[in-house]
Amino acid sequence: MFFAFIKSEEKFAVPSSLKSKTTTYMPHRRIMLFYLAILLLLQNIGGGHCTVTLLQPRSISAMRGSSVNLSCQLQLNGVKVDRVNLYWLVPDVNYKVKENLYPRPRLRSTRINNSRLVYPVFINDLSLTIDDVQPSYTDTYICETSLVIGGKSQRSTGKGTYLLVYEEFMTFMNHSDIVCQVKVRVPQNVDLVWEFQGQEHDSVSSTVIISSDNSFWIISVLPDWTQWCKTQQNMTFTCKLRYTEQSLAERNIAATCAEEFITFLNHSDLICRAKLQGPQNVDLVWEFQDQEHDNVSSTVITSSDNSFWIISVLPDWTQWCQTQQNTTFTCKLRYMEQNLVERNIAATCAGDLPASYSAPQPTLLYVLILGNTLLILLIIIIITFFCKKEKKRRIRVVVPNAKFPSSSKTKYNG
Repeated sequence: MFFAFIKSEEKFAVPSSLKSKTTTYMPHRRIMLFYLAILLLLQNIGGGHCTVTLLQPRSISAMRGSSVNLSCQLQLNGVKVDRVNLYWLVPDVNYKVKENLYPRPRLRSTRINNSRLVYPVFINDLSLTIDDVQPSYTDTYICETSLVIGGKSQRSTGKGTYLLVYEEFMTFMNHSDIVCQVKVRVPQNVDLVWEFQGQEHDSVSSTVIISSDNSFWIISVLPDWTQWCKTQQNMTFTCKLRYTEQSLAERNIAATCAEEFITFLNHSDLICRAKLQGPQNVDLVWEFQDQEHDNVSSTVITSSDNSFWIISVLPDWTQWCQTQQNTTFTCKLRYMEQNLVERNIAATCAGDLPASYSAPQPTLLYVLILGNTLLILLIIIIITFFCKKEKKRRIRVVVPNAKFPSSSKTKYNG
């Protein structure tokens, strides 16, 4: 419009009084039209559609059974609004209205009955609160308004918020691995990522397993977490639940790094020991025959390098030999009664022999020993007899042509 005025300047006659003085002054009509164009432009900007906006978070999460607040903030930017009509709706895959949450229709679903508005407590807060959320509430929620500004109607729509409802989001130790798992209704664009030592490790993949109720388990396993033990005694591993790479919720698990953790046999005792920088809230517990035996106490000894040895001795382990020939004893390192890492040692019970094996009776054993002893003595006697006979045979001297008296009556005349 302004440029149109510039092009048409030759149509206006310039007074001769102005020509004699200067030609740089604009005619008064041109000046009036110029300011009119500026006023129209400002009015357009002030009452335009770009000034009123609805702000919605991209995605949020909630645990099953909890309450969730779907935020919708109305930004007027100084525009005076005569009336606000609010709509909350759930679209389908084709962005058509699948369900109206507000205003409430006559036929109401459980989701509609559980929803309530924060408005009109705060005039700019058009948020919707849903109580007792269920996995089936996982969906996209759009906030929409119809505004009356200066007698004219204007419609404004938010970008929508994706609500992810989860259940059973947990982390736990499994031997030397840390497991994180969550149960969701819709697994698309949902994953788990680990964070520790100040950075995310998204190289650990997630596995999706379908459940019997048609929901999905998303499981991520961090293998051999002790490989990350360097200088820190206590480490915190964080498992993050993400939707389209945005973190929505997280779970933490603390782990204690042991410098040395071993089990060994000492005569009839089993010994388990771990070396730590601090013994607080750390203990050792034995597990065998499918149950834990926490009645075996642990002893803490200060080392020369100001670290600590935690030692647990299981005395006379053979007393636990019953029907198993091989018994596995597990020593668990615990922090605040949570199992962190474990060591196994296998022991063979000598008394546990197969049922088909019959042990020798003591009497028969003694007879065998006595018989063997007598046999050895007989062999010694026979060897001794032959040795003496051979000796006599070597001492005998034969003199040829020698004559001996035939009887004692013969006198010898020397």
